[in-house]
Amino acid sequence: MRSQKLFLLAFLLISGCVALPPHTNELVLYAYPETSTTLLGRSASDFYSRNKIDRSQSGLSLIQNAADAYIARITLVRLAEKSLDLQYYLYHDDQTGSFLFNELWKAAERGVRIRLLLDDMDVHRNDSNLALLAQHPNINIKTFNPFDRKYFKGIQYVTKFGKVTRRMHNKLFIADNQFAILGGRNIGDEYFGADSDKAFVDLDVAIIGNKVKEASYAYDLYWNHQLSYTPEELNIRTPQLNIIETGEQLNSYAKSIKSSNFEEALSKSTLPIKIASNNISFVIAETEVLYDHPDKIIKENSQNKLLTKLIPYLSNIQKELILITPYFIPGEEGVDFLKTLALRGITVKILTNSYASTDVPLVHAAYTNYRKTLVESGVEIYELAIANDISKKQHLKSGRSNSSLHAKYFSVDEKNIFIGSFNFDPRSANQNTEIGIMIKSEVVTKKMLRSFNQLIEKNSFKLKIINGDLNWSKLIKGKEVLFDTEPNTTVIDRLYIKLMSKLPIESQL
Repeated sequence: MRSQKLFLLAFLLISGCVALPPHTNELVLYAYPETSTTLLGRSASDFYSRNKIDRSQSGLSLIQNAADAYIARITLVRLAEKSLDLQYYLYHDDQTGSFLFNELWKAAERGVRIRLLLDDMDVHRNDSNLALLAQHPNINIKTFNPFDRKYFKGIQYVTKFGKVTRRMHNKLFIADNQFAILGGRNIGDEYFGADSDKAFVDLDVAIIGNKVKEASYAYDLYWNHQLSYTPEELNIRTPQLNIIETGEQLNSYAKSIKSSNFEEALSKSTLPIKIASNNISFVIAETEVLYDHPDKIIKENSQNKLLTKLIPYLSNIQKELILITPYFIPGEEGVDFLKTLALRGITVKILTNSYASTDVPLVHAAYTNYRKTLVESGVEIYELAIANDISKKQHLKSGRSNSSLHAKYFSVDEKNIFIGSFNFDPRSANQNTEIGIMIKSEVVTKKMLRSFNQLIEKNSFKLKIINGDLNWSKLIKGKEVLFDTEPNTTVIDRLYIKLMSKLPIESQL
């Protein structure tokens, strides 16, 4: 009893003490407004001159291939002359993350100003490395909505529930305020095809034109927000290395992974030559950069939400809605919306993760509460099939699968497509901040629909109702095979799913 009282007292003390330090060095910075004379600026200008179009329209290129997504980012880092602005939810300290750090360092040595804004969900593990990088006069680093470093992170999910549980989920990469990459990828091996144990199906889009300035405006809102802290403000200790030693350490590590597959792909890429010689090829389209205001993290009823901006596109669907999301929890309102569309004769197709492919089993469990109702109403639901069988015991332990859907996009009537970081779940709608781009182009939309159709035909299970029960259908060697239980699950898995689906935590998923 005495130990319980002491624990409760300690808990209450921590609850009262956990607070972030005041801003002492806010490091207010904005995107450079004039970068047209840089190589990237000249390349973009030449594209617009060649095509005789106004910069209000975007030049854009879809990036589906994982290696291409990494090559595009490294290429932009190497070609940048004035600024690089990166904003990510996760930045892993692995091969691709470390190699990119080294490239950013070399860019800073050339005089390029670096801004790196990271959500604190993953940063706390790399505090010392980030503080080390921030020693460079051209590298500026901030952590968004940080945990208090004086206390155990886990307990803050309780003591600061509703604060640290709301995260910056944005993914944005801007070079010289001329080129931008938006989409679903964080920074880490599994997002760029460099992890042999995991393969993420993901999607990015690279853009040029005036919409890059809008993306930079969004970036500045977050960078200069009251929830963005420098390492100094968080009292993070810096390792005892000078700038020269830091550069040598980064370069040494980069050399040690030169033989990796992605380095070989980088060396063979023609993208740097195409950009330098003004020989880039983009689809031309009207676009709209849409994002949550960072105040969404601190204000329960914050205006200017991304979901509100998507409603005009979703409220006037005439023919078809295609939705791809790794985490799908529609809630009662979402179910009513999708059922109404289906009852009106509108085609609704949804692709999400299966239990075997998801990296967040709790989300899948919550999703199972809705899938039968949706299929019964005429909504077509597809679940990603894993590349090969895996041990579910191992899957539950790691919380990850070897093949997983991570792309987030939807298309309307084969003419508009939204690509970004937004998952169709309560967390993206109400808790986290998100960003994406609406592309008003039949060419781009139909290209992605072809990819979607290939994916559902070859690599997914279609859910069907047979005799009142859910079944999973898949074409195997040209023949339909039906499963009356969820594929690649055991009795224990299905019991786990059923139990977890009853937990009253949906609003946090």
